[in-house]
Amino acid sequence: MIMSLCNRLAHARFIGLNVLVLGAVNLVACQSDLSITATSTHLPTPTYTAKPPTPSPSPPPPTRTPTAVPCLSLLEPASAAELPALGKVFFSWEAMQGAVMYQLRIAQPDGQVLTWEVPDLAVPRYMESFPAAGRYIWQVAAIDASGQLICTTETFTFSKPEPDRPVKPGGT
Repeated sequence: MIMSLCNRLAHARFIGLNVLVLGAVNLVACQSDLSITATSTHLPTPTYTAKPPTPSPSPPPPTRTPTAVPCLSLLEPASAAELPALGKVFFSWEAMQGAVMYQLRIAQPDGQVLTWEVPDLAVPRYMESFPAAGRYIWQVAAIDASGQLICTTETFTFSKPEPDRPVKPGGT
């Protein structure tokens, strides 16, 4: 029986796994009777492509309702006011708790924004300093002692007409 096993082994090509199954005793017996050349064939290492885990949908971040800081109110000029082409106009607003400075911002019809920082609750401006006729937008921002913005008011508008042009003598 060992001889027939040895003959089979002599003609068979086997891999390392088969050697373990046959056992060391059978190999020793075969080698004493026959000259056996064993070759081992390396099988390719199987590759496994792991699918990334399907991420479970993350819950949306909690919705935070911003706590609106009630801001100061603008007083004068009233929104949509028709102002004169010349003369002094006061821009005024209510005080804001914690504010040490206020920024008056006025956007001209061309989009350029003029800004003044003042500690007061009213700022006089001469209409002559606003070069263009048209619609202007204004608002105020309250600033605290550390320079941080507390709040910004809603916007108001005002209009400035074209200034009257003096008629030259002899002109039409």
